[in-house]
Amino acid sequence: LDVGCAEGHLAEALTAGGCVVSGIEADAAAARAARERCAEVWCVDVEDALARAIVPGGYDAVVLADVLEHLRDPWATLTWAASLLRAGGVAVVSIPNAVGWHARRQVAFGRVPLEEWGTFDRTHLCWFTLDSARRLVRDAGLAIERERFTPSALPLQGRLPAAVAGSDGLARLRRALADRLPGLFALQFVLVARRPAG
Repeated sequence: LDVGCAEGHLAEALTAGGCVVSGIEADAAAARAARERCAEVWCVDVEDALARAIVPGGYDAVVLADVLEHLRDPWATLTWAASLLRAGGVAVVSIPNAVGWHARRQVAFGRVPLEEWGTFDRTHLCWFTLDSARRLVRDAGLAIERERFTPSALPLQGRLPAAVAGSDGLARLRRALADRLPGLFALQFVLVARRPAG
C-alpha cells in the first residue's frame, strides 16, 4: 500500500519489481493518473477516519514516502497505516531531516525560507529529527529494523568543479557522512519497521 501515492510513479517501479500495489491519494487528479499504475487507488484524505475506513487491511507492506510531514497528525495516521499491515508486515517511512546542516545554516542566519520542495517545503506542517522520527515509528507500534539515510549535498559542493562534484569519491564521502552523522548530513531518514507478529 502506497500512502500518498501521487501519480503512482513509485507504484510503477514497485510493480516492475513484481509487487501488486494499491494506492491512497487525496488529490483527485493525481489519483486518476495513479489508477494507470496501481491495482487500485482510493481517493481519500488519510486524516479523515471515516473516509479512510474503506481501505482494507492485510498488507505485506505499507510505504509512506515523504507524506507524514505534510499532515496535521502524522502520529495518528501512521498508527492507522500500521494497523493495515498483516502481523509481521513491513512499513517503510521516509521523512525529511529538519535539522541537517543546510537547515541549521538558514536558521542561524535568521531565515526560514518557504520553498516549493525540500526541508522548507511550504506545505510541511511537522518537522522531525532522527530521534523524533524514531519515536513516531515506535509509537505507532512498529519495531524499527533498519535505517537508511539519503545523503545531502555538502557545504560548498555547488562551487566545486563539475568533475569533482560528480565524482565517485565525493559520493562515497557524502554517503559516509550521512551514515555516521545523519543529524547533520542526511537529507532524509528512511526507517524500515515491522509490525510485530501477534
